[in-house]
Amino acid sequence: MRPLKFAANSRFILLKIGDGEQVEMALEKVAQLRGVSYDLKESGKHEIGVIAEEVGQVVPEVVSYEENGKDARGVDYSRLTALLIEAVKQQQRQIGTQHSQIRAQQQQIVRLNNTVRVLRAASHAGSETRPSSAANAAAQTASVRTKDQQLRTVRRQLNQLRDKDTRLEARLARLEHALNAPGQQATVIAMASP
Repeated sequence: MRPLKFAANSRFILLKIGDGEQVEMALEKVAQLRGVSYDLKESGKHEIGVIAEEVGQVVPEVVSYEENGKDARGVDYSRLTALLIEAVKQQQRQIGTQHSQIRAQQQQIVRLNNTVRVLRAASHAGSETRPSSAANAAAQTASVRTKDQQLRTVRRQLNQLRDKDTRLEARLARLEHALNAPGQQATVIAMASP
């Protein structure tokens, strides 16, 4: 495979309002693309770009071909921009969703912590009272066991939420870092794919 030159499309295309369709599955398509660096044979100049044959397998609309219809001549990078715009918008929606999930999980962690405190206090209060009869003692023991089981369940749920929250925070941090790093949009898009 060889890197090919930029093929600019200078003709104007007029669309009636409503004729344009949004690019579907942009994030998935961009994740399949590969940015490369190479040296031009003619001049030895170092360049970066994409390989037209690879792009043609994912987004054939942006690749121009030789008259035989098989050999790729070049990639129209200006048209590839539409795909990148939609991919970034999709990614931003995913980041927004993840932010919402993190906030909801943090609120759930606070509620679970409060429940743990209440159960712990009730467990201690129940163990400090002295039963007046064997029946009261058995009832209080059963109550304490139930509360201990509830406490263990809540703690397990809390730990699971903390683990998930930590993983989401780490993924979000990587996405935000990659999004802010110049020239890292393809990496960001690949990282955001589920």
